[in-house]
Amino acid sequence: MPHIEAKRLKVLAIASPSRHPKLPQVQTFSESVPGIVASAWYGVLAPAKTPPDVLQQLGAAFAKSVELPDVKAKLAAAFIDPMQIGPQAFSKFLGEEIARWQAVARQTGITANS
Repeated sequence: MPHIEAKRLKVLAIASPSRHPKLPQVQTFSESVPGIVASAWYGVLAPAKTPPDVLQQLGAAFAKSVELPDVKAKLAAAFIDPMQIGPQAFSKFLGEEIARWQAVARQTGITANS
């Protein structure tokens, strides 16, 4: 963002599904070419057999930490928008992401050794 604000970098488009509130004048790729959407995301994972009560505690601690003012400010400065979606919704999201990028790899012929 500092490079954009200093006019050393010009943003042509963003790959998110919608325009970003901090850059409302910048169009998305999908506004020009429908279907192009990509994003970076971060998630907190635990081993598969982690007890539900431990997952609940971890989720609550993580949710609390991203609400701290200094953490919120640093995330916002890095264009990171926390989404507290819970373990079931995140698991569904992961499955969808894996399927989407596997399809891209198949269609383009990309392999782990490419």
